[in-house]
Amino acid sequence: FLAMQSGCGLLSWERSVKHYNRGLDLQMKGDLDGAIAEYRMSITQCSTFWRPSYNLGTALEAKGDFDGAIEEYRKVISEWPEIFQAHYALGYDLEAKGDLNAAIAEYRRAIRGRNKYPEAHYHLGHALQAKGDLDGAIAEYRTAIRQRSNYPDAQSAIEEALKAKGKS
Repeated sequence: FLAMQSGCGLLSWERSVKHYNRGLDLQMKGDLDGAIAEYRMSITQCSTFWRPSYNLGTALEAKGDFDGAIEEYRKVISEWPEIFQAHYALGYDLEAKGDLNAAIAEYRRAIRGRNKYPEAHYHLGHALQAKGDLDGAIAEYRTAIRQRSNYPDAQSAIEEALKAKGKS
């Protein structure tokens, strides 16, 4: 059924899933080059399945290839804009590259796709704080903590932001 919905033939779909699953296994074992190769093979077999492109982005990111990861996340978003994880991951990599405005926009898109997303609220707070918006950062950290009460990174971040706000 999924193969027919995907636009791929059954054989191509099965091959794509096989390569995708191999990629997951290799990535979990730390073989990023092997995982990247398998995800790419999965995409060549059936390009209408978003997870191989998304996971290719995560593997490239893990290797420090933020440009490659950003390219993959943008491919996912161009075809499947509702995939909130891709918006979050794109925001994370854009932030790592210093593009705070674009990162903030992607974190907000991720949150629109899944409101209860403490990681996105935390990272949005981090990007806002880096831009000097302490009030916005504090609000996002509070939301992250409200959504996940045991979130030490968000707790530390809000304490730091509140201290910085007290100094200004």
